[in-house]
Amino acid sequence: MHPIAFNLGTFAITMQGFFLVFGFLISIWVARRKAIDEGITQSTVIDCGPWLVVGSILGARATYVIGHWDQAFVGKPFWAIFLLNKDGLVTYGGCIGALGALCVYLYLRTIPVWKFGDAVASAIPLGFIFVCLGSLASGDAFGSPTTLPWAIRFPADHETGGLPVHPTQIYKAVLSLGLYALLSWFYARKTFDGQILSLSLIGFALVFGGLDSCRGDYTNGGWDALLTKSQFASLGLLGLGLVLYIVRRRSGRHGNPTVLHRQI
Repeated sequence: MHPIAFNLGTFAITMQGFFLVFGFLISIWVARRKAIDEGITQSTVIDCGPWLVVGSILGARATYVIGHWDQAFVGKPFWAIFLLNKDGLVTYGGCIGALGALCVYLYLRTIPVWKFGDAVASAIPLGFIFVCLGSLASGDAFGSPTTLPWAIRFPADHETGGLPVHPTQIYKAVLSLGLYALLSWFYARKTFDGQILSLSLIGFALVFGGLDSCRGDYTNGGWDALLTKSQFASLGLLGLGLVLYIVRRRSGRHGNPTVLHRQI
């Protein structure tokens, strides 16, 4: 386990943060190449990169703070929530934050929304492979105890106590690779604009929500005793993806793209 990637003076760059940024840069590089097929300039995708990186970090950190307020932040100075050199980034929160940043970017630019969304969404799962590897290196988002032969062990001073646990980070990395391959296959055969974006929402919901049953870092109780917070968020993503797929399948046309215009 190597939670720290490197140090910049007295500031430690965590493996989580490093792989999150690196993963999104990989996604932008792939999306840049696919944007040409949608008639979108490469510069438009590249300009979106910083928005996605910042949005994902803010979303991942905010989700962690909300979910771990009582355990990690009560009684500490308010500025502790901004200490990104500490562990505390949530993958699905990063996905939501990136989506929000993408919406703001589309609002500020005159861009074919569904074509652009398809190009970016088809590449994001590839970037999440590296996000999962960052979680593995930092010992975050660990699995529940298991006796399966492919179980992994963290150091004895880890929260798992050195017990064999599900390698949930590896599960997510493998499934993210499969999702990337599936979306790429559909991308080459898509029949309407917005199809890949909606399928990516459905795919992420199934991956994150399904694998949470193997997570060991949750202490559910009260309103979230039935499902984890990630599973509740996944249900929302699943519903959004299904509705978007149905609506775009009925009304989406390659020759009549939706464009967001900023009203001044």
